[in-house]
Amino acid sequence: MKVWIKGGGAVTLTQADFVASGGEGSIYAKGDTAYKIYTDPKRMVPVDKIRELSTISAANVIKPEQVIVDKLGTQLGYTMRFVRDTLPLCRLFPRTFRDKHGITPAMTLDLVQQLQKGVAEAHQSNVLVVDLNEMNFLVSKTFDEVFFIDVDSYQTPHYPATALMASVRDWSIRNNDWTEMSDWFSFAVVAFNLFTGIHPYKGKHPSLKGFEDRMKANVSVFHPDVKVPKAAYPVDVIPDAYRSWFRAVLEDGQRLPPPGGSVGTVLMVPQVRVLKGTHNIDINDVFDYTAQLLGYVEHDGRSVAWTVDGVWVDNRRVHDPVGGVGGVGFSPRAGDPVLAGRSVSESRLRLFDVLRRQTIPTDLRADDLMSYNGTIYVRSRGHIYRVVLSEVGSRVIASTQVASTCLEHATQMFDGVALQSLLGRTYVTVFPKAGFTHQVPIPELDAYKIIEAKFDAGVLMVVGVEQGRYDRLVIRFDEGFGSYDLRVVPDINPVGLNFVTLPTGICVCIDEEERLEVFSNRKGSSGQKQVVDPMLGADLRLMKRGGQVVFPRGTKLKSISMR
Repeated sequence: MKVWIKGGGAVTLTQADFVASGGEGSIYAKGDTAYKIYTDPKRMVPVDKIRELSTISAANVIKPEQVIVDKLGTQLGYTMRFVRDTLPLCRLFPRTFRDKHGITPAMTLDLVQQLQKGVAEAHQSNVLVVDLNEMNFLVSKTFDEVFFIDVDSYQTPHYPATALMASVRDWSIRNNDWTEMSDWFSFAVVAFNLFTGIHPYKGKHPSLKGFEDRMKANVSVFHPDVKVPKAAYPVDVIPDAYRSWFRAVLEDGQRLPPPGGSVGTVLMVPQVRVLKGTHNIDINDVFDYTAQLLGYVEHDGRSVAWTVDGVWVDNRRVHDPVGGVGGVGFSPRAGDPVLAGRSVSESRLRLFDVLRRQTIPTDLRADDLMSYNGTIYVRSRGHIYRVVLSEVGSRVIASTQVASTCLEHATQMFDGVALQSLLGRTYVTVFPKAGFTHQVPIPELDAYKIIEAKFDAGVLMVVGVEQGRYDRLVIRFDEGFGSYDLRVVPDINPVGLNFVTLPTGICVCIDEEERLEVFSNRKGSSGQKQVVDPMLGADLRLMKRGGQVVFPRGTKLKSISMR
């Protein structure tokens, strides 16, 4: 597709430049420039509105810039800045994600204050955000920068807002008469979710069931009758000034701007839940490390754990701490572990042989990475590579093989799976074992914005957002990945995908209601068991150790099983 920048030159946009598509149109990217092309040119944002939005000076507000036209001069869309290495802000909500990536309350506070500053700068330009929901922000993969997107929906002096998600709506406003205070209410909803990992009007109330009813009645998680999931951080993690402001706005119904200046101390909230076995489940200690356990992987009987103070192989400390672990691979004969990470500044793969305490040379560009079943996979531009580890004498060396092709800007890698949007159609790519790749279209995912996904031994779970509603989709493939069945769990509170599939084919999941869900990974199997127990909670990040289900808890690795 050939288009022209009004007042500038021509640009050819190809399938390889595709980023995403939505209700209004599609986005492409070349270099540091993104191109939004409307499906219906009549829905193009007015040029005068682009001028009014241009008064926002904040660099992290990704606003429309130049108009795109066809060869006849018909307006098709606009350009904007393209930012790489980002995630949807809502990926940071679940506690499991924060624990895995080491996101601290201090880091969260910095992101909240960046959001606040951006909203304030929009207000200084006489612009209202209005649809200030978590889907309209991106965060860098280093978790230190926030970007404002979908800015064309903002309200400017001569153009009303064009969208608003119910989950952040200020229901005290009538006739769409939005104000700076309604923006700050929406900001309070998103910021509270960032601090605690739960929407302020979620959790369970004995009589008010829907979050809209709770919002209209000002019954937030501060209300004593609301039961909060165990995965949520306590409100004590919120600095004093913000906590008082949240209570005033979300529970007392006041409309106030957020606090500025000093906001109080950021607390590192310790684990306070004591876990023990019950008549339903057994919980036992497996191993006690010397510092907080961050991650654990086992493959063919060999285990690797990384803690705040070091790396452990087969429960023996072998090295000092290694930061930024994104995956773990194992050499073919000896099963020697190799830690994988990526340099965000250089977009390069980093491999480290922990037993020999040496870096493994590689010059592979790494836009993303993950590991599954003992193998490291790297997305590099338009390819996904399998990292092949080989033992040569006393060394482990690395080479690469192409596992799959993909669209550079439209592919996301999650645990065990890559998802890509191929011009609006969603394909999943799984790697069930080294050297085998299956790419499967899943049309049921086309309508969703994918937030999280995980594949393990025939079971794929996906969290997607559609019109502000989070759904969890459970997909089970047949052995040849030629067909699948699908179950949708609608309107969930996204607490993070938390499941493992054992060698027996049994999938064990802690769901969003904090129940233990057990079912077969076989397509078409109808059996399912649910266990409700006060010890269960989404703060238990499930992993596997051979045929056991385990989870980290402080310095300990613990096992959990049903009686």
